[in-house]
Amino acid sequence: MYIVRFQGGLGNQMFQAAFFWMLEFLYPQKEILADLTPYCRDPYHHGYELKRIFDIDFPEATHKELMQVTHYEPRIRGPLLRVWRKLFSPKTSKDTEICEDTSSLKACDNFYADLFPLKQEKLYLNGFWVWRFNEAYQLDDPNIIHAWREKIKKEFIFSDEVYLEYAPLINHMQEYESVSVHLRRGDYVGTDFDVCTQSYYEAARSYIEEKLHRPTYYIFSDDLPYARRSFQHWGAVEFVDGHYGADAWKDMFLMSQCRHHIIANSTFSFWAAYLGDEQSTAIVIAPKVYYRNVKGFCLAKNDWITL
Repeated sequence: MYIVRFQGGLGNQMFQAAFFWMLEFLYPQKEILADLTPYCRDPYHHGYELKRIFDIDFPEATHKELMQVTHYEPRIRGPLLRVWRKLFSPKTSKDTEICEDTSSLKACDNFYADLFPLKQEKLYLNGFWVWRFNEAYQLDDPNIIHAWREKIKKEFIFSDEVYLEYAPLINHMQEYESVSVHLRRGDYVGTDFDVCTQSYYEAARSYIEEKLHRPTYYIFSDDLPYARRSFQHWGAVEFVDGHYGADAWKDMFLMSQCRHHIIANSTFSFWAAYLGDEQSTAIVIAPKVYYRNVKGFCLAKNDWITL
């Protein structure tokens, strides 16, 4: 029995789903389960979204199964949970817990080099599983890697209803040289994730306009007033508004429908570009730096442009 912890917003959940499916390919005889209890205690962003958006079901671990591999926490939140953790949470992990090590590139490489094959019968896997996704977690079986990547594209399919809802806009995006631009501020400003400066976006624009004739930029942001001030001089620009709260995922969907992409250091826009770069002519530009305090990690496929 292997249990994968799900946590974070939609983009993170998609990486954890991808890791879950890799375990299914590697260990077809093993019971692979999902721990969704973090969303009972902390409705981060918009809570657990994979079922609602992609109609994906994962078999969930019971509390009894969780207690076999990780320390039990009650389904409480806020001050009560903090008090409970202070009084009762052990200081060390169980020997059945594996926590992804992303403290440095070297530590991450060593972690993944030692990760597979999994050696214990029962494990709790706690991580975001972003760092070595592009390298298929440093596996070297081409058949499994191909099947896994096909599984990802097959599962992360948006509903027919949302295509119908935005049909005129999608047609325009796909007819012309459309470029999605993602500007994430919100929970990034003032943190070590606050690395995508205006100079990054201007350099990306310069690259795009060297390659494309009369591109149209579709701007997506959680801070549209700031985005309007930053990109109003870009010529043919459309600011995409109206997707908040439970509808925020529609920005990912619409970004994926553009022909080219300028992404932020965000798992949200990574997935928009990943799901939308089927065309061999697609240009995807990503920032070289993902997180200020960890040098060398870039969230981009090998054929994307990094600036």
